[in-house]
Amino acid sequence: MAYAAEVVFTAILGQPVPHHFESDVQRSLRQAAWHLLRHQFPYQGIDRHGRMDESDIGDVSQPFVQGIAERVASSMCLTVPESRWKWRITVDVDQPFLLRGKPFARQLASWLKSEITPTDKHWRGPKRGAIRGNDPYDVYDFLLHQVPPQNLFFFFLVENGHHHDEWYSWHVPAYQKLIKRLSETGATIGLHPSYAAGDNPHLIGQQKKILEDIIGRQVEDVRMHFLRLPDDRVREAMADCGLKNDHTTPYARHWGFKGGMALPYPWFSRLRQQKSNLTLMPTMAMDRAMEQRGLTAEEATEQMLILADETWKAGGEFSLLLHNTTLSETGEWRGWKQSFLDVLGYLKARDRAARQI
Repeated sequence: MAYAAEVVFTAILGQPVPHHFESDVQRSLRQAAWHLLRHQFPYQGIDRHGRMDESDIGDVSQPFVQGIAERVASSMCLTVPESRWKWRITVDVDQPFLLRGKPFARQLASWLKSEITPTDKHWRGPKRGAIRGNDPYDVYDFLLHQVPPQNLFFFFLVENGHHHDEWYSWHVPAYQKLIKRLSETGATIGLHPSYAAGDNPHLIGQQKKILEDIIGRQVEDVRMHFLRLPDDRVREAMADCGLKNDHTTPYARHWGFKGGMALPYPWFSRLRQQKSNLTLMPTMAMDRAMEQRGLTAEEATEQMLILADETWKAGGEFSLLLHNTTLSETGEWRGWKQSFLDVLGYLKARDRAARQI
């Protein structure tokens, strides 16, 4: 309960933790603690990728713990701070390009496969374009034009070695050039540790150093590839190597407010039995989760707008996880660029409304 109280009073209310609680407040905090810890430490098991088993997550359509915080504040005559509304578009760059930067023989083989294989015929147009220099996965200028740099986060996968990693690594000159270019735009650059780093957390610090050497400055933000968090060693390794903000917070197959939170909150180290310097950054929805659950682009838009509106009402921080490939208008992602623009339009409108309050 002490950890939940720390989150409720410090992260949400901006107040120190009182020494004594009334019985009804204790009940509320126990309720918050159960919900928060149940989603931070998945006691109910993990899946084959080391992710939380989401078969019984309950109703996560609202920031439940923050609602408890407001009731607690009211009962103790505390004032809830004004809205801290902000938003983030976060982009996991697993496959930076469709063909660019790959050896010519590999590009040629990929193009020929789409030309002669009936099951790959839907890739003929995109790969013809990529061969001519119009790579469909290169959506970075589009993002930079649409999203203010302070709201834009890129997470880069710099090492491979597992079949769940993509071909690109930091050794590819075109990829290095892209990372350097985006680091100079004002957007936040974060680490996307390799799949193997979930089982070998010491790799996180090594890969952080590689990314820092490329961009020439410290990296503080991180999100695990495949959202892998098989045990507490992963976040311990993040904190130990100087990472500050962990965005490995969305559901893998659902969407909503994980932990009942719409504001960043400190991670509690069970190994050290204390609050760590690592902050968990809530992420309300991931593109792949919605696509794999069968949502159309229009249906995904509706769900994302609902979550954004709930975040706005809670005075929280809305965060959306996309991949650059989501905006490519290829394969299963046709129509998703407009979905992104619709959500972005809502977020910008809320910014204008917030400035007028």
